[in-house]
Amino acid sequence: MDYATLVSTVTEAWAADGDTEFSAYLPRAIDLAEEKLTRRLDSYGMVVWTEASISASAAFVSVPSGIRILKSVSYVSSGRADDLLLRTDEYLRKYWPIRTSVGTPKYYAKRGAATIYLAPTPAVDAALEFSGVVRPEALSSVSTTNWFTQYASRGLFYATMLEMAVWSKNNAAIAAWTAALEDELAVLREEDRRNRRDDQEPASAKNGGDNTLGGR
Repeated sequence: MDYATLVSTVTEAWAADGDTEFSAYLPRAIDLAEEKLTRRLDSYGMVVWTEASISASAAFVSVPSGIRILKSVSYVSSGRADDLLLRTDEYLRKYWPIRTSVGTPKYYAKRGAATIYLAPTPAVDAALEFSGVVRPEALSSVSTTNWFTQYASRGLFYATMLEMAVWSKNNAAIAAWTAALEDELAVLREEDRRNRRDDQEPASAKNGGDNTLGGR
C-alpha cells in the first residue's frame, strides 16, 4: 500500500467519490490514524538508535528530537558502551548531590520530555546512545510510504476509517471500525511480542516483554 492507494481505498469504502468535504478532511484523518498507531503500538519498526555528543561537566543532556518514548540510554567512551540505569530525579539528587563533582555516569533521570539528567556528572567528553520510539515519517502525496504502509497497512486502513467515522458523526460506523481496529491491533501486538524473542530462547512471560533469561 502507498498513500494514493490508501486514499482511494478509503474513498471507495465510504462511497465518497466526488465528495469534496470528505476529500478535504481525509489527509487529516490519515494523520490522526498514524498518530493513533504510533501511540498504541510498541514495534521495533518504530525504534531508532541515535548518538549524541556530551561534554565533560555537563549533567543535563537533550534527548534527540522526535523520540516519543525513551527506551534506553548508553554511555559511550573510548569504544566502550555501558547501559545507564533509569532512576528518579530525587534518587539522583541524593546519590550525586554535588553536580560539579565528576565521574563515570551510571544513572539517568528524565527532566521533562526532552532532557535527561546524568549522575555522576561526566568527567570527559563522550557520547550517549539513545534508543527510542519515534513516529514514522508522516504520509503525504510526496512521502508516499512509511512503516505503517509496509507493515501495518490493515491497521492504518482501519484507523483511518475510524477517524472518518468520527468526523462524519456516524455512531454505527464508529463502533464497527473501532472493533475492526482493536482486532488488528491485537494481531500487531502479538507480532511485536514474538519479535521480542527468538526460537533459541523461551518467552519470559505470556504477554511479552524483552526476554532476559537464556533458559539454560
